[in-house]
Amino acid sequence: CNADKILKDYDLIIDGLADWQDKLVIGDECMRLSKPLVHVAIAGFNFHLYAMLPGKSACLRCLFTQVGIEDFPTTKVHNVSFSPIEGMAGTLQASEAIKIIAHVGITPADEYIHFDGLRREFHTERGFRPTPDCPDCGRYAARS
Repeated sequence: CNADKILKDYDLIIDGLADWQDKLVIGDECMRLSKPLVHVAIAGFNFHLYAMLPGKSACLRCLFTQVGIEDFPTTKVHNVSFSPIEGMAGTLQASEAIKIIAHVGITPADEYIHFDGLRREFHTERGFRPTPDCPDCGRYAARS
């Protein structure tokens, strides 16, 4: 895997990947390298956003398990998405990245934000802290 070679020179990683397996690899590497990750996943009229801050938040694997996304596709999934939803997701993702880099505003490390474009509803879940028995975020559990 070349993820560590690619990511090591950056201060923050923005996840624009479509493949779930690649998202997990990047999440694992960001946690290992102690790099913040601003993750987004888009499907149709929905998206979710999560700012993973090593030492303050759960890793992607723990987050997904806690929100009920446990069955990750092992082959590439081609989701049809709606361009205005992609734009909204990208705008929020960029906003979170800028806040993290500039140290402005509040970037809660324990929030998972879901947007349902058909209902025009945002839903935020909180409380995603490092999990003590996790090989990725567990090393931070005692400090958070």
